Amino acid sequence: MNAFSHISRNINYMITVGIFTISLCMTNAHAQIVDTEAIVNNSNTQQERDRIKNSLNRESVKIKLLELGVNPAELQGRINSLTDAETLTLAQNIDSLPAGGAGTVTWILIILLIVLLV
Repeated sequence: MNAFSHISRNINYMITVGIFTISLCMTNAHAQIVDTEAIVNNSNTQQERDRIKNSLNRESVKIKLLELGVNPAELQGRINSLTDAETLTLAQNIDSLPAGGAGTVTWILIILLIVLLV
């Protein structure tokens, strides 16, 4: 009985030390209320950014940007730095531009104007 008591006491000490060690490693969680509208707007803005980037990845647009002296890789970084309002405005302007060659030039000029303003 004495041996069992001794083993039991050692196991209790190990469990106590283990729980104490685990409690030292844990951090507190901080929760905040997140507005649903903010999540939806962030999602919409990210979708519009992706759509703008996809439009810029077309070969014809890349060629025109290089002709105008704009580095397409640098332009990707500038698109990421646009505010949400600027991103949505640019995406709306892309939708409203006419199709065809003149539309591409106009679209590129709008992008350059926004890039220069940023």
